[in-house]
Amino acid sequence: MIPTEEEKKEYLAYKTWQDVLENLKSYEGDMAASAAGKTDILFCGAMAAFDKGILNFLNELVKANAGIKFCLLSEVTAEYRRYTAEKVKFPFVCTPHLFAKEMVITGMCVPVSKEQVRQIGKKTFLSEALRNIKARQIGLGDGYAEAWVFYAYKYICAILELLSPRAVVLWNGFYAFHHIAKGVCREKKIAVMYMEFGCI
Repeated sequence: MIPTEEEKKEYLAYKTWQDVLENLKSYEGDMAASAAGKTDILFCGAMAAFDKGILNFLNELVKANAGIKFCLLSEVTAEYRRYTAEKVKFPFVCTPHLFAKEMVITGMCVPVSKEQVRQIGKKTFLSEALRNIKARQIGLGDGYAEAWVFYAYKYICAILELLSPRAVVLWNGFYAFHHIAKGVCREKKIAVMYMEFGCI
């Protein structure tokens, strides 16, 4: 897919740490998930960015299980949001831009409070997610990873509260956003399952 001029601008929108925090907090005023309503099964992943028939598979799965309410949390950005809207035939929500898979702003220092750092340290899965993102992403500015983990946790809690799924299906569990999702699901006693192309 070719990004539109508007979609290209999205990648250039982060000139200050305030811009980063505004995006990480953007879900607070825009909960598209509320439109999806209560959900039985929530799929989470960036499938639209590497779609090799996965979205058709999900559409057919949803169609064959009409009595079950499904939703997709699409972890994509820019043109892939448009692709999600064109291809997914059941309710979906796209994450804020900076929660899209592998989307980070390098070299940007973001202020975090001692209380935010303390909250991350109180939960093992958040501390593990913090180590994960720092290990996987080179060149992060001071505080960026902590702010990202803190707000990703808030976002996932809010999405699960709104959708109240009985089960969450993650496309792999090896990066920080899904590590946090798994931890929150365990706290809320929501079943967690995984999807991948091959053996899991």
